Order: sequence, then structure tokens, then C-alpha cells
Amino acid sequence: MNHAVILAGGGGTRLWPASRRSHPKQLLPLAANGETLLAATWRRIEGLFDRRWVVTAASQAEGVAQAIPELEIGRLLAEPEPRNTAAAVGLAAVYAIAGNRDSVLGVLPADHAIAGEGAFRDVVARALRLAAEGHIVTIGIKPTHAETGFGWIEPEFSCVDLHRQQLFTLWFFFKLNDSPTLICFQ
Repeated sequence: MNHAVILAGGGGTRLWPASRRSHPKQLLPLAANGETLLAATWRRIEGLFDRRWVVTAASQAEGVAQAIPELEIGRLLAEPEPRNTAAAVGLAAVYAIAGNRDSVLGVLPADHAIAGEGAFRDVVARALRLAAEGHIVTIGIKPTHAETGFGWIEPEFSCVDLHRQQLFTLWFFFKLNDSPTLICFQ
């Protein structure tokens, strides 16, 4: 069984003053068609996963429920105290794998705008097939520059090029937390 975990928390600071802790950017109507980024993420992955979950802060749960009216109440996981990505994914994993320990978990941010949704869906479908075979899969884009607040994926070598989409063995990943580290990647 494939489970999508949409991470919809955050401090609401990146687009201040439009966003606030109780109303972060994923709850703003910033998608191309005027829908919220969260609603766009929900729609974009429809049919790819057997179940979809949303993890958010308790203070944002009402806004999430309004943004996705069709979200089942049991699939909205509200953290009483936000603890960052790993804790949010772990919380969702506990619920998602409760009935099937062989489940595949796809973790997606709620605040990305993605052009070319058909190509995105094809990539996610391929990633789910690889994950079902036992691989850990991450999807990334080629950066134009290094930036603190984002991670850096360093591939070891190219494995396959299917439909102009390359697959790589991952050499390492790490978070660019500070300016001295960032300078090393410029």
C-alpha cells in the first residue's frame, strides 16, 4: 500500500507578513489557478497513492481542514508541538504502517509550486515502483545555487536515463545550515 505524507507545518515566516504561524504559505492561494499550495499538492498526487495523510501543527489544523474539505478527519495528524521534519514523518509512519509494515511512504512538502504536473506525476509513479522494490528514493531538482535552509544531494554516478530523467545512486545528502558550509557549495 502506498501512503502519501504531506508535510504542512511551518512557522509562517518565509512570506511574512502575508503568512503567519497560524496561516503559513501553504494555506495561501499562491498556486497558478488560485488554489492554496496545500490544495494543489493534494490534487497533484490524487490517484498515485492509496492513502493520503497531512501532518501539521495543532494550531494550523483548522486551516488545513478548510483547505482540503475532502481530507478524512483520521488522516489529519496534528502535532501538539512542532518538532521538525523527522518527527512529523515518524508520526505519520506510525499511523501509515499500522496495518501493513510493507507499505511505501511518499513524503511531500505542502508548499511547492510545480509546473509540468504530468511529468511530476510520472516521476512520482516511477519512484513508488522503485520504493516498492526496496529502494529509498529521493526526488530533487538541479539547483541554480546553494542556499541555507535546503539540503544538498550529491549523486555518486548515473544509473539509468529513462525518458530523459536520470536516476542516480546517492553519495550523500546534508543540510546547508550555515554560511561557511554554504560557501563550500558555491
